[in-house]
Amino acid sequence: MRMTTESPAAMQILADENIPEETVALLRMAGHNILFIQEAMQGEADPDILALATREGRLLATRDKDFGDIVVSQNQPAPYGVVLFRLHNAIPVDDQFRLMAVILDAPSSWGPGIWTVSIRHPQTS
Repeated sequence: MRMTTESPAAMQILADENIPEETVALLRMAGHNILFIQEAMQGEADPDILALATREGRLLATRDKDFGDIVVSQNQPAPYGVVLFRLHNAIPVDDQFRLMAVILDAPSSWGPGIWTVSIRHPQTS
């Protein structure tokens, strides 16, 4: 992961309150502009969080499946995208927050709508 204080490809990200603080810290160290719900408006309703992301031109990072329902079923726009993380509980917590940071930091074009990142624990024999 890029570790700079300023990045020409810095992203505007709204991190939901269920994104680990460690992930937020890693993304900030990589030069991204992060608004963290835990710091700004903890406990706010999901539609209001999505509306804030839209107003501020931010990609929304979350682990809350309700955002999928809001975007798809309720047809609320997500012009800057929503990344929904679904990580298996057997993956160690330290690895989970690093995985989220690396995926969000990757040079990519998260577009409008909802994107699901699902990582399952490998089956054991």
